[in-house]
Amino acid sequence: MTMSPGRSGPRPTRRTGLTYLETMVSAALLGLVVVAACRVLAGTARGLFVTETILQGSQLADELLAEILAQPYEDPEEPGGFGLETGESNASRATFDDVDDYDGWSSKPPRRKDGKFLNAYPQFRRSVVVEQVSDADLQTVVAAGSSSFKRITVQVYLGSRLVAERQAVVSQNAAD
Repeated sequence: MTMSPGRSGPRPTRRTGLTYLETMVSAALLGLVVVAACRVLAGTARGLFVTETILQGSQLADELLAEILAQPYEDPEEPGGFGLETGESNASRATFDDVDDYDGWSSKPPRRKDGKFLNAYPQFRRSVVVEQVSDADLQTVVAAGSSSFKRITVQVYLGSRLVAERQAVVSQNAAD
């Protein structure tokens, strides 16, 4: 073994491992990436929940509005009135036999017309408002009996948050 002039001892070897500082920087960067990924996943999950909630609320509103629209404009036995007639109860929709019987009706959790609970939707509440509206302007509410149009509004809530609303206008004259 020959030694080069001016050097004594073996040549220093080059270090190939990571330093403590490099390890700490790598760990910090990895932590930032994990936090960002968790935020993205949480935002996606929240978005899916909101979408599913709106879809369920819309289905509940559509189902109830379709039920109401299948009813006659006014009570077949006591025409001319508005709201519940003799023998009808707001406790059960089973006795409702015309559109305006639904005015003021609400249920949490939602129920079928026969009174059975819709168990898949325990946190939802449905409510209905039926209003007589002007023949000339369907947005203007008028006194009962002074118009041939009724506006039905079905609202669905999750807690106190409105998640779906549907409106329809029915006419006393089928040709309208």
